[in-house]
Amino acid sequence: MLRRSFISYCSIGAGLFVQGVAFSEEEPTYDLIVVGSGAAALAAAVSASNEGLKNILVIEKEPIIGGSSAISGGAVAVSQTEFQRQQGVYDTDERFFNDLMKCGGYANDPELVRTLVSGIRQQYEWIVSRGLNPMKLMAASGMSLPRSHMFNSGLLIQLFREELNSRGIRIKTGCRAMELLQHNGRVVGVLVMHCGKSFFIHSRKGVVLATGGFARNQALLSRYAPQMKKVKVVSGIGSNGDGFLMALNLGAYFVEGETVQASYGFTKNPSTIRDFSTIYYSGAIILNREGDRFVDESLSYKTIGEASLKQTHPVTYIFFDESVRKIQMSRRPVDHALWSPFDRGLTPSYCFRGKSVYEVADKAGLNPTRAEETVRKYNQSVAEGIDPDFGRFSLSSGYGKLRALDTAPFYIMPSIAAIMGTYCGLKVDQYGRVLNKSNEPIAGLFAAGEIMGGVHGKNYITGTGLGKALVFGKISGETVASI
Repeated sequence: MLRRSFISYCSIGAGLFVQGVAFSEEEPTYDLIVVGSGAAALAAAVSASNEGLKNILVIEKEPIIGGSSAISGGAVAVSQTEFQRQQGVYDTDERFFNDLMKCGGYANDPELVRTLVSGIRQQYEWIVSRGLNPMKLMAASGMSLPRSHMFNSGLLIQLFREELNSRGIRIKTGCRAMELLQHNGRVVGVLVMHCGKSFFIHSRKGVVLATGGFARNQALLSRYAPQMKKVKVVSGIGSNGDGFLMALNLGAYFVEGETVQASYGFTKNPSTIRDFSTIYYSGAIILNREGDRFVDESLSYKTIGEASLKQTHPVTYIFFDESVRKIQMSRRPVDHALWSPFDRGLTPSYCFRGKSVYEVADKAGLNPTRAEETVRKYNQSVAEGIDPDFGRFSLSSGYGKLRALDTAPFYIMPSIAAIMGTYCGLKVDQYGRVLNKSNEPIAGLFAAGEIMGGVHGKNYITGTGLGKALVFGKISGETVASI
């Protein structure tokens, strides 16, 4: 039960918060509280507003909004778009669904996967209708066709921020959710901390948790992904599992069969998600310190990451030539930023360049003779159409013809696998409702984005993280409004 006690008020920006942990029924309440401020949270607020809710509050513990979404590569995986057709790519929802299930090892929830496939095109078309268009289209991790629509993630968050402003939806930063509060078995609000003081904020309809993952919480990593405990983390600074812990305390549970995996392609000393390349999907190969290949480079970058972590040395090496560099620069804005300094006469510290395979391997600290032989053998297998060592026959998951790496200059980027996100989490149904261990909805509690499980299964397709946030954010907002 909610306690009553003496109450005073503290004005923070445009909103009033009740000071202390008590709640008075005579005071104003919100229709909906959304915890977090990434794509999932903002999509939830917009959709709830579209469905008629008027008094919505978004709270964010960090001083700025956007979460991991704002610093992502901006990829949104969508099928059957006009943007695809303009580039001669004829995709289907069924093919997208099959790619997702296959990549996830069929451990993902088919209902959630179908909801994602159908829902993301609606969100994509809404974004485009607001004047924000994708910059590029590319095939990436787990895709049998180019399906990754590349957006500027900062502009995407700005678009949603403007939508919230136009609807009068409040966003409060520096306000940390500490506990979900229930009354008669229903979530009715959140205990928050601001400026060292506690406030209980009441919500008529419930709470949407869109707090991201738990990559920066070592205790949760040790519990749910002990194999990742010593792997470098490159994710949003607020990804410490607050939402998970609050939901677990109310009887929510983790989806079984999913796990945290590291993503391969980061520079040796990454500081942000933008220090990440998928140039192997344009034809690069990956070598270990001995100068040997050790994996089929067309596989998901989660699978490649797993293989790299099994090598005797934690750093492995992405090898490519001039033609692959130029192709990748044209496909992915993040890669353009990584590789364009060479065109300005610069040599970035994260990559080596040489006139020959031997020279660049020697500079990078590999066995140059062995690396030279590996590249020669690979080029021969490309010409013959057979990769006898690892069975690679495409650029990415069956799409794209392999390229010989024979155009100087040559490049090597020392690379590691790092945790970008957790891609697993709470059991949620197709309506965004958080479920308990009896598979029943926890009344008044909803979740969207990285905090939810069930979509990815045992692996991950590029663009489905941001896509999941947009889709289930929208759905959770609609569900709340319908109550």
